[in-house]
Amino acid sequence: MKSRYLSIAILLLSTTALAQPSQGMPDIGAMFLRQFDADNDGKVTRDEFIKPSEAQFERMDSNHDGAVDASELEALKVEMMQRMQQRTSHQ
Repeated sequence: MKSRYLSIAILLLSTTALAQPSQGMPDIGAMFLRQFDADNDGKVTRDEFIKPSEAQFERMDSNHDGAVDASELEALKVEMMQRMQQRTSHQ
Protein backbone atom coordinates (compact mmCIF):
# COMPACT_ATOMS: atom_id res chain seq x y z
CA MET A 1 0.00 0.00 0.00
CA LYS A 2 1.36 3.35 -0.95
CA SER A 3 2.00 5.64 1.97
CA ARG A 4 -0.43 8.51 2.42
CA TYR A 5 2.09 10.09 4.79
CA LEU A 6 4.46 10.55 1.89
CA SER A 7 1.71 12.37 -0.01
CA ILE A 8 1.14 14.75 2.86
CA ALA A 9 4.87 15.36 3.29
CA ILE A 10 5.19 16.19 -0.40
CA LEU A 11 2.41 18.75 -0.22
CA LEU A 12 4.04 20.47 2.73
CA LEU A 13 7.47 20.82 1.12
CA SER A 14 8.36 23.72 -1.11
CA THR A 15 9.46 23.14 -4.68
CA THR A 16 12.93 24.38 -3.72
CA ALA A 17 13.23 21.65 -1.11
CA LEU A 18 12.15 19.10 -3.69
CA ALA A 19 14.73 20.30 -6.18
CA GLN A 20 17.62 20.36 -3.68
CA PRO A 21 17.33 17.63 -1.03
CA SER A 22 19.54 18.13 2.02
CA GLN A 23 22.56 15.94 2.58
CA GLY A 24 21.55 12.79 4.43
CA MET A 25 17.90 13.29 3.61
CA PRO A 26 16.08 11.06 1.13
CA ASP A 27 15.37 12.49 -2.30
CA ILE A 28 11.72 13.34 -1.73
CA GLY A 29 11.26 14.39 -5.36
CA ALA A 30 12.43 10.99 -6.62
CA MET A 31 10.22 9.23 -4.07
CA PHE A 32 7.26 11.32 -5.19
CA LEU A 33 7.84 10.42 -8.85
CA ARG A 34 8.21 6.70 -8.04
CA GLN A 35 4.95 6.76 -6.12
CA PHE A 36 2.76 8.81 -8.44
CA ASP A 37 4.23 8.95 -11.96
CA ALA A 38 2.08 6.12 -13.32
CA ASP A 39 3.22 6.46 -16.94
CA ASN A 40 6.89 7.09 -16.06
CA ASP A 41 7.12 10.26 -18.12
CA GLY A 42 8.97 12.21 -15.42
CA LYS A 43 5.89 14.28 -14.49
CA VAL A 44 2.96 13.80 -12.16
CA THR A 45 -0.36 15.00 -13.48
CA ARG A 46 -3.24 15.96 -11.25
CA ASP A 47 -5.02 12.73 -12.24
CA GLU A 48 -1.96 10.63 -11.39
CA PHE A 49 -1.77 12.31 -7.99
CA ILE A 50 -5.46 12.06 -7.16
CA LYS A 51 -6.21 8.56 -8.47
CA PRO A 52 -4.51 6.64 -5.60
CA SER A 53 -6.37 8.78 -3.06
CA GLU A 54 -9.68 8.14 -4.77
CA ALA A 55 -9.00 4.41 -4.82
CA GLN A 56 -8.07 4.47 -1.12
CA PHE A 57 -11.25 6.38 -0.29
CA GLU A 58 -13.38 3.88 -2.22
CA ARG A 59 -11.73 1.02 -0.33
CA MET A 60 -12.32 2.72 3.03
CA ASP A 61 -15.97 3.57 2.22
CA SER A 62 -17.07 -0.03 2.63
CA ASN A 63 -20.80 0.72 2.55
CA HIS A 64 -20.37 3.01 -0.52
CA ASP A 65 -22.38 5.89 0.90
CA GLY A 66 -19.85 8.52 -0.18
CA ALA A 67 -18.50 9.11 3.32
CA VAL A 68 -16.09 7.38 5.69
CA ASP A 69 -17.53 7.09 9.19
CA ALA A 70 -16.05 6.02 12.52
CA SER A 71 -16.89 2.33 12.06
CA GLU A 72 -15.18 2.27 8.66
CA LEU A 73 -12.12 3.99 10.15
CA GLU A 74 -12.06 1.41 12.94
CA ALA A 75 -12.20 -1.39 10.37
CA LEU A 76 -9.29 0.23 8.53
CA LYS A 77 -7.31 0.46 11.78
CA VAL A 78 -7.91 -3.23 12.50
CA GLU A 79 -6.89 -4.17 8.95
CA MET A 80 -3.71 -2.12 9.16
CA MET A 81 -2.78 -3.62 12.53
CA GLN A 82 -3.30 -7.12 11.13
CA ARG A 83 -1.05 -6.34 8.16
CA MET A 84 1.65 -4.96 10.46
CA GLN A 85 1.47 -8.08 12.63
CA GLN A 86 1.74 -10.31 9.58
CA ARG A 87 4.78 -8.40 8.33
CA THR A 88 6.55 -8.57 11.66
CA SER A 89 5.78 -12.28 12.07
CA HIS A 90 7.34 -13.01 8.65
CA GLN A 91 10.59 -11.21 9.43
